[in-house]
Amino acid sequence: MALRSRRLAAVLLALAATACGQATSAPKTSPFPGLTVTGSVLDVRGDVAVAGAHVVIWNEFDTGSANTAADGTFSLTVDGSGSASYLRVTHAGYRPYQATVSVTSTSTSTGARRIVSKDEILFSTVGGDIYMIRAGGGGALIPIAATGDSEVSPARDESGLNLRWADTTSGKVMEAAWDGSGARAVWTAPAGSSIISLAWAPRATFVWTNNGSADAVVMAGEPSGAPSGFNYTWAGIQPDASPAAFGYFGPTPISGNMLAFVKGDGIYTAFPYFTDSFLVPEKISSTITNDYYPAWSPLRASGTLDLAFNRGYAVQATRVSASGHANVWSAATHLYGGAAGQANITDIAWAPETAGADDRLVLVVNPFGAGGAFGAGDLIVLSWDPVARAVTSGPTLLYGASGAGAVGKASNVSWR
Repeated sequence: MALRSRRLAAVLLALAATACGQATSAPKTSPFPGLTVTGSVLDVRGDVAVAGAHVVIWNEFDTGSANTAADGTFSLTVDGSGSASYLRVTHAGYRPYQATVSVTSTSTSTGARRIVSKDEILFSTVGGDIYMIRAGGGGALIPIAATGDSEVSPARDESGLNLRWADTTSGKVMEAAWDGSGARAVWTAPAGSSIISLAWAPRATFVWTNNGSADAVVMAGEPSGAPSGFNYTWAGIQPDASPAAFGYFGPTPISGNMLAFVKGDGIYTAFPYFTDSFLVPEKISSTITNDYYPAWSPLRASGTLDLAFNRGYAVQATRVSASGHANVWSAATHLYGGAAGQANITDIAWAPETAGADDRLVLVVNPFGAGGAFGAGDLIVLSWDPVARAVTSGPTLLYGASGAGAVGKASNVSWR
């Protein structure tokens, strides 16, 4: 009898759990069902229509999606919400865009949403001005920061709609819209220190500073989600922050932005958002003294991630993987430069990944010496197969510093 009672109790409990699940899983009802939502997607450069962009709108009740037509417009059906809905735009040739929107019976148009092409490159000149140029042509140089101050090391967020750079004259980190409009200071160097360059990651800005006697990389401001007063400084120069990547320090797997920077005997990396044990820099084994200009690749769909750097005016690349709870770096591979018939290279930047295509890199031809195959301060672009680890096309001239309409020799470049 006891066994039968236990079985009966188990059946009753199962039935009760099923009933509770059914009672709590009833779908919510939208106050605005079946709305037709319209809008358009435009390229920020000239407000040109973007065809084939995938638009998704979602909220607590529903999800709807559509692709833009030849004129950049879209129309989709989705249940609305009294709370905020979300809109995301993706396209193989453009940076992702996301925003909140209102989708109600009286708000069924998202208006025009402007997105940034993956072909847009930022560079600063030896004279301290910043411009945007489009790989493959398709538009004039756009001045971003061309003032009496010296402004260098431009960087952008994932969408490309927001920029930051270092104003070395005033010692400030500046932020502005994609075209340089609305520029404002967001961080000022401590008294007695100057700013030389910066890197921008989603959670913090990293600034190369000098206090008159020593260089350091400083976490500028408190990173998102960090305790109040959290900051860190490393002895080093030329910071570059990876995309959200992977790695290990000790037994704990980490997902976040690795910061790479140059230190006396090579290039080091650190994860800057965790406890002190994650803030201790780790030397990249395949780097040596006088390796400079670290530049992270995009984190590819294949899960691979490379770091390029300058060695003897040539571009080298090393790949990071994780094994045995440690970061493992491949031997350095020569990409381009510093050889007979090739240009002497200084700064380096990778393009965002384009699905199914080779990587692209933009390189600065040494602005302070002989350029070799190109002119001093030129910008050149090449394609690189990350599987074969070989150049597949280029380099081709993107910007000629001595050509018609030039604005000066390039010094720093940013793409990803």
